[in-house]
Amino acid sequence: MAVDNCNVTDFDYNVFQGDVVPAGIANLTISEITGAALDFTEFSIGGAVFSQGGWIGGNVATEITKVVFTNNNDGTVNAAVYHTSFVVNNFMEIRLDIDRKPVQEHPPIAKGCTDPNAVNYNPLATSDDGSCFYPNNGGDVDANDHVSLNDGNVVFHASFELPDTKDPVAVDVSLNKGKDADCDLVLYNKTTGDYYSFTTGSFAKKYSSRSNTSDGLKNILDITEKELLEGGDFIYIPKNIYSINFPAISVNTDYSFYVIPKNNTVLADGVPSEENPYEFKRYIDTTITLALTSSSHSSNWTFAASDVTFTDRPGKKPKAYTPLVWPRDIGIEPDLKSSDMDGQPGYKYFTLTGTFDPSGGGGSKSASKSRDAYVTDISTPLASQYDEYEKDTINVRREPIVDARVSLHDLTTTFSANSLTVKGLFKVDRFGRVNESFTIAVDNFITVT
Repeated sequence: MAVDNCNVTDFDYNVFQGDVVPAGIANLTISEITGAALDFTEFSIGGAVFSQGGWIGGNVATEITKVVFTNNNDGTVNAAVYHTSFVVNNFMEIRLDIDRKPVQEHPPIAKGCTDPNAVNYNPLATSDDGSCFYPNNGGDVDANDHVSLNDGNVVFHASFELPDTKDPVAVDVSLNKGKDADCDLVLYNKTTGDYYSFTTGSFAKKYSSRSNTSDGLKNILDITEKELLEGGDFIYIPKNIYSINFPAISVNTDYSFYVIPKNNTVLADGVPSEENPYEFKRYIDTTITLALTSSSHSSNWTFAASDVTFTDRPGKKPKAYTPLVWPRDIGIEPDLKSSDMDGQPGYKYFTLTGTFDPSGGGGSKSASKSRDAYVTDISTPLASQYDEYEKDTINVRREPIVDARVSLHDLTTTFSANSLTVKGLFKVDRFGRVNESFTIAVDNFITVT
């Protein structure tokens, strides 16, 4: 097979005519001809869409049920080709059409507001970044009217960085308004029904030139003589600096944030209002677990409780105490083993066990190991977890779902006297916004007859 500008290894089977190849996974390694690093997101099956009936479209043999692309952490990409059992004949081949996204050259993009009617129009911007804002006071001011940043009764912008912790935190509000604008800021906890107050203050600005007169400073800063207090190399400039004090939370919590204009103040388009507030959620810590599972013959199996558990804040990417990353840095430290990473943030060297009962579920069964467990035998969490998340936020401004990113490494598999042991390294690359349970499906490598 051929992939644009890439080398692809052959399927790793050594069989003869008449041999029966059991259902399993063939792993291919894709590398860039030039030696450049690849990412798994660059590849896909040619026009194919996977369904319960198999791959549809593309140049794919009917024996193939699924193809999964993952990074090998060495600049190459692994293509795990899942296939059913088949008998080898003279003319059989597994055909696979792998597409690579074309590499495109893009000119530099200058982001900004590209609407000439907006207050903050940037004539040099080539890509609109959604930052345009317009006057809006409920219909009294037309959006096409000319408004400048010097208009004193306009609130142009109000926002803050969403806190990503369940612990108490103070967050500064970014507020841009004219000198005559007057408003109240409101933060409402929809989960508890509480309202939170804002704190304000002033800041000291470094001033290097002492040659300007007070009158000159008044003209530049547009403040009164009483508001100007000069001392040393600093000028203390009164300014509306708002901070929100978020308390600790014990459950996922919904909030609304908006601005209430006062005394003929106008809100520009995009400023959160009581009619169209900014709504968001703060999240408690989420948990990631790993365990063994069986779906085809679950009644025959008993699995020990999983001891592979991580808990941390959503979106966090664990950072190891050492600069070493397994298996990427094996070349740097040849003696580095996956078990050495146990206890590093985001790493767990695990031992999972299961017992097979031949008489479980009625009837007599026998089980044997068809191969070792592969790192691609990990099953992702059920979609219902995300369905529940979407349902919970049906009345909340949509946010991208942050799912967990995990991987398996260095697996070893032992199956003897109906006792199964799987050892390996579990790595968490990112925590999601819902509790997620990952499983190693034993039906992929233990054959039951």
